[in-house]
Amino acid sequence: MMKFPLAILLLCFGCHTMAAPAECARQVDTLRLFYINGMFTKYSAYLDNRLALQAFQTRYLSDKYPSAGAVVGSYNESESVTRQFLQVAKQKMQDRAESSTIFDKWVEGLSQVITGGVLTLVPNQEVLIQIIAESYAAVSPGIQGEGDYLGAASALRRTMDGCSRTILVTHSQGNFYGNAVFNELYSGYAFPGNWPMRDYPMLAQMSIANPADSVGGNAGTEFEQMVAHITNDTDAIMGLVRELLGSIDANYQADFTDSDVSGHGLVTSYLESPGQAATIAAEMLAMADQMVPMPMFNQWPSASSAFSSHGASTKSGILDLNFTYGGPYRYQQLSESVIESFLGAESQGSFFNANIRGVYPYRKIE
Repeated sequence: MMKFPLAILLLCFGCHTMAAPAECARQVDTLRLFYINGMFTKYSAYLDNRLALQAFQTRYLSDKYPSAGAVVGSYNESESVTRQFLQVAKQKMQDRAESSTIFDKWVEGLSQVITGGVLTLVPNQEVLIQIIAESYAAVSPGIQGEGDYLGAASALRRTMDGCSRTILVTHSQGNFYGNAVFNELYSGYAFPGNWPMRDYPMLAQMSIANPADSVGGNAGTEFEQMVAHITNDTDAIMGLVRELLGSIDANYQADFTDSDVSGHGLVTSYLESPGQAATIAAEMLAMADQMVPMPMFNQWPSASSAFSSHGASTKSGILDLNFTYGGPYRYQQLSESVIESFLGAESQGSFFNANIRGVYPYRKIE
C-alpha cells in the first residue's frame, strides 16, 4: 500500500481538486424540474401534475435547456381537514417571527368568516379555535421535523447529485416545504466533489400561488436571482389567505375562467393558461441562465499535452481546463462558438493559446 508523507496529506486536507464525476458533470447544461404539491392533493393528482409539468417543460423550456429526465418531486400527503389546518397554521406562524400576532389574527379572521357562513371546512367556531390552539402549541417541533419535509429534502438532495440545473416548482402549501428545503440546501449542500452550492448556485425556486411571506426563506433573499413567484389576482384561495393572515401579493392580472373558478389550480389556472405559462417559462429560463455550474474539468479527457481533461458549459460561457502542470482553471465569458471551436479543434492546446489565453477572464479552481 502506497504511503504519502504527512506534510502532503496536511497540505491537501480540505482542498478541492475533484470535479464532479464525468457523467454527472456532463449534465450541467440540462434542466430538471422538481415538484412539491399543495394541500388536499391526492397522489393520483400529484402524478397528473407532474405529467403536466413535463408537458410544460417540453413546450416552453426544452428548446433552450434539454431535459435531464422526467419531472421528479416529493409528495405532500393529503390529510384530514383538521390535520391540514394544524400544519398550515404552524407553517404560517413559523414563516414569520411574530407567531402570537399570526395566531390572534388567524383566530379572529377565520372565526368571522365561519360566522358569516363562507367557510364550512370545520363545524363551528369552537372547533376552529381548538384546532388553532393545538397548532399554536405544535409550532415548536418545526417544519423540519415533518415527514413531508424530510422526504422532500432527501429527494431534492438526490436530484442535485445529478448535477443538472434544477428548478423547484412549489404550489400552494408546498411553498412552505419548498422554502425550508431551498434554504437548507443553500446552507449546507455540496455537489459531488464537495463543491458548496452557495458557491455554485444550481437550484432555483419557482413559487406558484404562494401563501408564505417569501420565496426561499433567508436563502431566497440572499440568492434573489434564484427565486421567482406568480399568483393570480383572481386566485380566491390566496386572496383569502392574504386577507386573514397576509402573504406575498398577487402579481398577475388574470381573467376568470369557468374551468377553474377558484383561480388556484396548478394546471388549469397556471400551467395551461397562456399568459401565466409564458410568464412562468420566462422566469424559469432567466433563473436557469443565472446558474453557475460546479467545477466540471473532467467531463472529457484531453489529448493535449497542456491539459489532461476539460469541461464546458455553453449555456454559462464557461470552460474548465485541468492543466497537466498547474491544476484546474476556469475561463469565463466565452461565446458558444468559441467553446464549440475549442472542443472541435484538432489541437486544443494550439487553439487555447491563440484564442483563449490572455483574452478571457479566468481563475484558479481551488
